Amino acid sequence: MIRSLLSCSALLALSALIPWTAGAQQDVAFVTCSDMFPEIQQNLEDQLTPYGYTVTTYDDAIAVSLTSHDAVLFAPCGMPTTDWGDEFATALQGNTGIVMATFYGDNTFWNPAGTGWANYDFFTSWGMMGNMTPGLPGVIVDPYHMMMTGVSSFAGGDMGYRITGAALDPNTTVVAEWSDGEPLVVDVDTGIAWLNFFPANSDMGGMLGGPDFWDATTDGTEIIVNTLQYVSCQPEDLDGDGYDTADCGGLDCDDSDPAIHPAAQEICNDGIDQNCDGQTNEADDADGDGYTNCDTPSDCDDFEADAYPGNLEVCDFIDNNCDGEIDEDFDVDGDGWTTCGGDCDDNVATTYPNAAETCNGVDDDCDGSIDEATDDDGDGYTFCPGDCDDNDPNTYPFPPEICDEIDNDCDGAVPADETWDGDGDGYVECMDCDDGSASIHPGAAELCDGIDNNCDGLIDEGFDADGDGYSYCNDDCDDTDANTYPGAAELCDEEDNDCDGALAAYEFDMDGDGFIECDECDDTNPNIHPGAVEICDDGIDSDCGDDLEDTEVDNDGDGYSECGGDCDDTNGDASPDGVEVCDGVDNDCNPGTDEDDDGDGDGFTECEDDCDDADASSFPGADEACDGADNDCDGEVDEDMDYDH
Repeated sequence: MIRSLLSCSALLALSALIPWTAGAQQDVAFVTCSDMFPEIQQNLEDQLTPYGYTVTTYDDAIAVSLTSHDAVLFAPCGMPTTDWGDEFATALQGNTGIVMATFYGDNTFWNPAGTGWANYDFFTSWGMMGNMTPGLPGVIVDPYHMMMTGVSSFAGGDMGYRITGAALDPNTTVVAEWSDGEPLVVDVDTGIAWLNFFPANSDMGGMLGGPDFWDATTDGTEIIVNTLQYVSCQPEDLDGDGYDTADCGGLDCDDSDPAIHPAAQEICNDGIDQNCDGQTNEADDADGDGYTNCDTPSDCDDFEADAYPGNLEVCDFIDNNCDGEIDEDFDVDGDGWTTCGGDCDDNVATTYPNAAETCNGVDDDCDGSIDEATDDDGDGYTFCPGDCDDNDPNTYPFPPEICDEIDNDCDGAVPADETWDGDGDGYVECMDCDDGSASIHPGAAELCDGIDNNCDGLIDEGFDADGDGYSYCNDDCDDTDANTYPGAAELCDEEDNDCDGALAAYEFDMDGDGFIECDECDDTNPNIHPGAVEICDDGIDSDCGDDLEDTEVDNDGDGYSECGGDCDDTNGDASPDGVEVCDGVDNDCNPGTDEDDDGDGDGFTECEDDCDDADASSFPGADEACDGADNDCDGEVDEDMDYDH
């Protein structure tokens, strides 16, 4: 990170080399408390007009559409509506840049709310509002950033407000800071920047004017102008050398060549300005070692003071003497490692960092351990007892060989099926499920051919629509039905499930009753099928319910079922052929002959000792009359009526 005071001479020189050039006319929307303080509007117009900007000012109390402007400068000092957030989001989507500037208030007051802006808010936590203290200067963090073009000094006023102690989103870039480390200029995101100061300067008149705001003799206007152009332009680094194209205010004078940029080393006598300073072939001793890139011999690295022709080569990873070699004569054993590079014995070519450790009493790999007995891969074996690769837990003495083209069991040989590629498809036999066909191997495209082309254990995957293991290319006659494929069991569904071209014999309706054989219990009788009406006492399961109806069963064994007229199929003494007896049961299943029937209406039934239930004058207790009948049912007729004896 490059850090420097904005007033330092080095940056003055830089700004002189890269002067600000106003581009095409820019239309800026300025959102502030213009209704309360019109002098703020006038002050900004006075600053921007000389740079080719047209300023349209909106009062911060009423949100308006901003999409017609190139850039927006938002510096509220009244009571801004939260609808500005949605307007800013819409403007960004239309390539209008947004510059947020600070005055006063808290997060909910200053930072625009609204659903749209929530995606662009760059504070992770809000800080405190405070003034800048008289004359507090700024510090440049990135002097090559477009927003710092032509900027050499900046000082705050006595009462101009700023935010302190805020936490910014980690994806933001601080371009300049206040001298106390607080952000001054922040590159937020594509099309968004934050100025942690109010845009009006000390030249402003009216009740707010004077030294309360930033010092107009410093470069705040340049910062504002640069930032407005930056958010509306967004330069690109087309050649990837870390410097943006000059078309949008960047510093790369040739953004098609990554070797040309402000930090490049100038090449002598080629007529090209490599470092974008406006000159060619200049002899510059950038590192102050007494040699330039234009000397003969030349300085091979003019940004490294320890590299120049004739210097003493030392072991430091630098070509100190500019002979094209680094640390030559320090690799004594020629193993490619020097002592400063970690070679613990530069007299032995087999000893260097990461060399294979052997059981020889020497620290071959320069890790500080000799013939280390550590089990680095945790497989239970160390190097010296026979682990031929102590970095691989699958390699040690006597494990099973796996298909990985490695000597897993440390017997000195890799099995033949791990080395032989019979069909030349790039996969050895143990990896290839068919090493006789070059079109079959892991990763091959699966074809619809009944073969596992890609060796994943599946055949024609991606072609089997119903997931039954068969596709149309291996004779699935209905690839939308998982129950239909070659060899499937035939179901009772009038479908050719086994794909043999025919339905099963039991899937036909032989008696024409609308039900196939496998769906009914008798396909020879059209009166027998599911849903048919049961016929009473025919002993046939007409509706194919797997049993007779309960009403067809003679449960009490009296020869009659319920539907056959048995009025109580749980009592064998009750049936149409039964004889009425005085037992409280309708024995003959005829309610008119039941023992509880009073046939003559005299108040007594036969079972209540009515000796003649057809004669209303005969019943127990009746007066005996001389009528030739047993009126009182005592077994005697006209008793006591023989008066002469």
